Amino acid sequence: MLAVLCRRIIYSTISTIQSSGNSSNGVNIHVAFVGNDANYYEAGMYYGSFTSGGGSGYNPNVFQFAWGKGGQILGVSSITPVAGHQVEISLIYISSASRWEAWFNDKNTGQLQTMAIGSSSVSVASDTFIFAESNGFGPNSNTQTLGLVTVQTLLKATRVAGDGVTFSNWDDAYVNKNCVGTNNASYGVTYLGTPGNFQIGYNGATKSNGAQIW
Repeated sequence: MLAVLCRRIIYSTISTIQSSGNSSNGVNIHVAFVGNDANYYEAGMYYGSFTSGGGSGYNPNVFQFAWGKGGQILGVSSITPVAGHQVEISLIYISSASRWEAWFNDKNTGQLQTMAIGSSSVSVASDTFIFAESNGFGPNSNTQTLGLVTVQTLLKATRVAGDGVTFSNWDDAYVNKNCVGTNNASYGVTYLGTPGNFQIGYNGATKSNGAQIW
């Protein structure tokens, strides 16, 4: 089993995007993996028209922390994204509970919410991904407005700290492609000098397919 913890800064540009009222141009940033059940598991911060399951509580007109499975949003955190706050978003296998969980932790307020997302029968069948993503074929005005999102920490573990194994740095990380699907060179990753510390999104410095960033 694998877990991933991502701490990031919420940018003030979320207010600009929400004020534009243009939810047709969806934008999100999330961590994810593919399970051996062939489902894509993700957790992040979302705005705009993305597929969501009934009863998920997803509102496309505001930024929300949420998790998804199989290409749709299935649950929304009650913690509200606040510009300037440091937030940890994690996909974690909890050995003691025998299940996968999404964790949303606002480090400024101390709010922590955990949400069950999968059973003990699911294991990771892919690399772990972090995406700045639109809801269409290629970037849009809101992905550009979001700008470069700073990721302060990106860590891995086989279980959550305190539940068997502590978190550690990744061995390496790679830029997957120049804006997947469109080869758009306006987007990329800027490495900030230590493993797990980088910026991702519009005007990122490293853009080449497969480029190792640490």
